[in-house]
Amino acid sequence: MTATIKANEELLLAALAAFLTPYGYERSKQDFQKTYRWGRTAFHIAFIKHNSDFDITGDIGIRSNALEALVQKSNILLTSAEKKNTFSMGAELANLKDRKQRRLRVSNEQDVSTVSTELFRHFEEIAIPYFTKYSDMEAAINVLSSNSFVAWLHSPIHAERAKRAVGLAWLLKDFQRAESLIVESEAFLSDSNDFGLSSFRSFVQLLRESESIGKIKGDEGYCG
Repeated sequence: MTATIKANEELLLAALAAFLTPYGYERSKQDFQKTYRWGRTAFHIAFIKHNSDFDITGDIGIRSNALEALVQKSNILLTSAEKKNTFSMGAELANLKDRKQRRLRVSNEQDVSTVSTELFRHFEEIAIPYFTKYSDMEAAINVLSSNSFVAWLHSPIHAERAKRAVGLAWLLKDFQRAESLIVESEAFLSDSNDFGLSSFRSFVQLLRESESIGKIKGDEGYCG
């Protein structure tokens, strides 16, 4: 990668930071995150590098600390530090709008202003309504409990999506709904011969063994 490409990447991230800082987002490398008592929302920039230029895509995510504490309790594959950086749901901006990936190209310094402005427009039009809608537990569980293509956009790994749908019902203390989702999810994962079935079962076992939600460290609610 040439020094010019690296410089243009930094210019682009700096331009986005100028747009996003008034919204309460802080930059960390290629991420822009806003922290709440209940968790955080994030806007991530991915670079697809070429010999003389690069493309970028933007994706967004929502993290509920309580939900992730619930889901990650049984996860033996991640370190404690890694568990603090998982997200509950999210998607690429273009997929949410057009159901397909869209790349924006930066070939020179002049492109930085155009591309950063367009990315920020997408953030305002797509990300902010997304964060507002899916910070609500009912809206989140309604989409994650589906096994349709739409649900896959928000959480493409079936077992992980199923865990979070069940976890949300549990946090809502709707245990009957949680049990129904467990049955539906296990059937779906089993019929699909999904590699995550064992992991889902381990999560469910831990959940059922818990005497109360308060036993899962990090229970501050979903969105305050």
